[in-house]
Amino acid sequence: MPAGPGTLALPLARRARQVTAVEPSLAMVKRLEMHIAEEGISNIRILPEKWEDLSDDEVGEHDLVIASYSLSFLDMREALLKMDRLARRQVILYWFAGVPSWERSRMDLCPKIFGREHICHPMSDVLYNLLYSLGIYADVQVPQGTAFPREYESLEEGVSELRRALGLSTQEHDDTIGYYLERRGRREGERVMLEDDTVYVRISWRRDTVSP
Repeated sequence: MPAGPGTLALPLARRARQVTAVEPSLAMVKRLEMHIAEEGISNIRILPEKWEDLSDDEVGEHDLVIASYSLSFLDMREALLKMDRLARRQVILYWFAGVPSWERSRMDLCPKIFGREHICHPMSDVLYNLLYSLGIYADVQVPQGTAFPREYESLEEGVSELRRALGLSTQEHDDTIGYYLERRGRREGERVMLEDDTVYVRISWRRDTVSP
């Protein structure tokens, strides 16, 4: 959750009897429905709502609950407890250790452009400690080979993408963004490469590890 265009839901549907995809974005729901139709899959149920807005009865119990890079909940505690309640066998979370590379760009640029710090979402250390406080003793693994450098065809393209990521509607701060890309990025001809130092983590637990 969110299921997005079906990155996990589609392959899981080929192995499971039934898959429930939680996706609040109507645009993503349409893409997911298109992919389901293209692949002739009939065992995916779509819930077009936010996880936190769904009742336990609406979701129902499942053998496995997966949240893949989608843990931006205002009430993290309740969101995790709901996952735990509705999983018969296992919960698997994919998240970040440390600051993701795209958040790093915001952290570096926000003070210069907006005069304030950029506050990131809680990372895996906070998540693990919260689970521990709930009596959930999770397993943590760090997948290897998960770096995805960002590549821009030109400096101008990089500036445009970062401007959009920062929510800027004018070109007023393009010089600041361009200087940042020149300093932090690596040039390959006209292209600009931003290395990805993001560390991804897989946090999971089986239902029988919860203390009574």
